Amino acid sequence: MPRPSAARASSPRQQRLVVVKWEVVDAWRKSRGYTEADFCEQLHLGKETYRRIKRGDGVEISTAGKLADVMGLSDVRELLDGDDGVTILPSKSGAVFVVNEWEVVESLSDPIKASNGLLYRVFKMRNHYSPEQLARGKRFELDGLYDRERDRVETCFKRHSDVCRRVGAHPNLPMCYRSSPDSVGHFWWIIDSWPDGRMLSQQLNGNPLPPKVVHSLMRQVGEALQALHAVDVVRRELAPRNIYFDAATESVVLTDFELGKLLDTSITVSKDQWPVDPYRAPEVGKGRAKVAADLFSWGRVFVHAATGSLPANDHEEASVRRLLLPRSLCEQVLSCVDPVPTNRPESLVPVLKALSAWS
Repeated sequence: MPRPSAARASSPRQQRLVVVKWEVVDAWRKSRGYTEADFCEQLHLGKETYRRIKRGDGVEISTAGKLADVMGLSDVRELLDGDDGVTILPSKSGAVFVVNEWEVVESLSDPIKASNGLLYRVFKMRNHYSPEQLARGKRFELDGLYDRERDRVETCFKRHSDVCRRVGAHPNLPMCYRSSPDSVGHFWWIIDSWPDGRMLSQQLNGNPLPPKVVHSLMRQVGEALQALHAVDVVRRELAPRNIYFDAATESVVLTDFELGKLLDTSITVSKDQWPVDPYRAPEVGKGRAKVAADLFSWGRVFVHAATGSLPANDHEEASVRRLLLPRSLCEQVLSCVDPVPTNRPESLVPVLKALSAWS
């Protein structure tokens, strides 16, 4: 089996090392009850890197950053024994991690594991030179991937900015500001325009949304999916956590569509170990997800938003019929959530046409 790829070669300036305060790291480890082996496993830290930290030898700044993230430190410099070798743009915001002109303002998530095992975190960012310009950054972990897996992941991420250019400006999709690796090849950053509003998952609190809101929400979600389908991108795993909805303006932005292409092949877990996702079509992850997979997710999100709850797969009919929707829309929604892909509509065109008749 091929070995995981080493970090990409970089210039001497990029290889500057920092000394991490061992006493801070060790105190945190002990407070969590981790053995040294558990600590390395939890932080995806190599044993030799751990020994270097323990001896007081230098490690790369990205390694210190990973430690600071997991330990919940707001500033990586709290972990450093002096600032030697740290190249950080001065910032009034106090941001630490800098990706070219983009600096991190705050972490928006703990490490997230995609269905195929790929780890990433989400950050609020701002432009160093235009601080009023905000962005949503995702930092994907590349360490530990085997060469072929890493090459495929990087190809998908490189394609993301190209897909954004082909889609062009769209009110329901973010603009891509940057898609590139960090200086030493541990992470891949995707930095998109900042979406207004909150994640839809934070707004579905057990009560149905008003019909007018559901109509506007699902029309915009459908139009965003159509724009992706027009450039041969299938989202594959659309869920309320990937939909930003501004209740004041009823504007919608779909995020994270760069993950779509990655979901047809497992990275670090087998497909039968994928976490259950009630919005994901049954065929996703089996190498044959097509447009029909997005129609399934669209239908499941519709059911949740319109009824206030999410029935088990293939048990939506009673809930949908109680909504007293126009007959054509009711049948389209039920067709979308059919577990058999060939029983779903061929595209979103008839679905959105039926939706438009609902007022």
